[in-house]
Amino acid sequence: KEIGFRQEYSYPPFTKLVKLTMSNTDAKKALEKIRSVFRQLAASRELAVDIFGPVPAYIFKLRKKHRYHLFLKFAKTQSKDEIYNYLKGLPSDINIDVDPESLL
Repeated sequence: KEIGFRQEYSYPPFTKLVKLTMSNTDAKKALEKIRSVFRQLAASRELAVDIFGPVPAYIFKLRKKHRYHLFLKFAKTQSKDEIYNYLKGLPSDINIDVDPESLL
């Protein structure tokens, strides 16, 4: 039943998922940076990608840092190399998790 649901709604393992996390001690700066990343990715037409967010992390404040996520959904046919090339121009302070074990 679960696998049918995942296939119908294009969830992994039928797509590739990437979680981007921006952390900063200042919540406004973290949000500004993740919004900037969103605009950068949305303007790129290199790959077909669905972008969700930015959204506050489920555990919003961790170790005195405020966290926001962007979720990217790629077609299963996209290679990891293509995905990494798509993401290579992102700021160095963003955490990139390809095929994350958790969305939290």
